[in-house]
Amino acid sequence: MKKILVVDDEPAVLFALSEALVDKRRGLHVVTAANGREAMELLQTEKVHLVVSDLRMPDVDGFELLAHLRRAHPSLPVILMTALGPDETSARLGVEGALECLSKPFDVEVLRRKIADMLAQRIQGRVENISLASFLQLLEIERKTCTLGIAAGERRGQLFFRSGKLVGAETEDRTGEPAALEIMAWEHADIEISDLCPVTAPPLAGGLTFLLMEAMRLRDEAGE
Repeated sequence: MKKILVVDDEPAVLFALSEALVDKRRGLHVVTAANGREAMELLQTEKVHLVVSDLRMPDVDGFELLAHLRRAHPSLPVILMTALGPDETSARLGVEGALECLSKPFDVEVLRRKIADMLAQRIQGRVENISLASFLQLLEIERKTCTLGIAAGERRGQLFFRSGKLVGAETEDRTGEPAALEIMAWEHADIEISDLCPVTAPPLAGGLTFLLMEAMRLRDEAGE
């Protein structure tokens, strides 16, 4: 039996997806959670094979759930429900295959096919494939306000987002753009997220996409 976890704060969506996705003949069972907190609690006691989650939810949203899954359940396949269409999201993220996204409202048959493909492991959609860069670009796309705590080995830093704009960054010895470039170049980074952003400064110069590209260039040069 394969168990699908559907996470959404709208009861009507949870009911509709539960009815549409359950398939006893194929051994598909559905469990639901109204937010990220309920999903995390359920994952402590239930063995789940795939997660379908909205991003915008009260209490603990999809971003916090995604960060938790990267730490605790990196092999789980995940499908995200977003305000943008999958083609536009993939284009803006620049990570074809690393994220599976559906735009609300969507065709349930499309979701069922994606689930079947992911459970059959024909496509990549594991949480472990979601890089720090992809996560940051999701924050920008969804206009998220938050503080990210980033850890990579012994290194620690913070990134501050307001309405999807990167407005600050800091490490132990750097702030602003130099800190952002350093953090964005870290590999195998762990992410923790808080919905508060204490920084009120304007966005960092160049914007997120430029800084990500510059961080990758500097990392490539350092590895030569």
